[in-house]
Amino acid sequence: MLKMDGVNELDENDKISNLLDPDAEKQTVGRKWHFTLFFIFLWLKQKTQTDPLYIGSKCFSPSGQHGNSPSQASAGTTTDYQQDWPFIKRSPIWDTVEFYSQKPHFSPLKRTKEESREGLAIGNMVTFGNLVQRLSDLKPNDPVDILNNSLETLSDLETHGFDVGPIRDRLNDLLSLKTKMCQQEDTRKEVETELRKCKHEKSLTEKEIYQLQRKMQELKSKMVRAETMRKRKEYKVTRLRSNVLLVRNQISEWMLAFEEPAAVRL
Repeated sequence: MLKMDGVNELDENDKISNLLDPDAEKQTVGRKWHFTLFFIFLWLKQKTQTDPLYIGSKCFSPSGQHGNSPSQASAGTTTDYQQDWPFIKRSPIWDTVEFYSQKPHFSPLKRTKEESREGLAIGNMVTFGNLVQRLSDLKPNDPVDILNNSLETLSDLETHGFDVGPIRDRLNDLLSLKTKMCQQEDTRKEVETELRKCKHEKSLTEKEIYQLQRKMQELKSKMVRAETMRKRKEYKVTRLRSNVLLVRNQISEWMLAFEEPAAVRL
């Protein structure tokens, strides 16, 4: 982790200077801004030595790391296209910046205060590097807002002359995939909802079938008992009919036996 002892020393010295000279406050703010940016770029310098995406992006590199590249620009040198910048390069932080294919013009900075332009330009370079880093750290489950915000940031950087085409194409491809993923996620939720509904309906149907089977079993048992009772009654009916015939025949015989003596004259 980078130490900020130098910044603390500046704070103590600047408090004394500001008391003696009120106009020195603006200069103090400028020195703090450049000093802070210097530590930021020292951190980026460490990232370029270990992070392959930063190395591949060719946006930030320690001075002299790639030899005497014609596109490398330090605070003491100014390339042809940098002569049109709306500020003069004074900060030593430029020694840690390597532009490669990036040739920003920073024209929009003309609408800002002159003393802020160089710091804002360096901030744009930091923003570009952070965006490249964020691109390599993206995960499928990250919110889609990250992609949209990155595209908006690219549009801002493009107004400053950054070549953002390859990164924008990559982000658009990822955004397209993310959109398809979201659509499929919605479809998955709908299918799962329908699945839960069908499983519930299936459970109700199975319960109804079970109840009907129980009723059928009860009816089958009742049918067996009823059939047994019917057979018993049928046997009894047959037996009673036989008894009725026997009784009728005996009555008929007794009637004849009664009539014969009654008909004989005394």
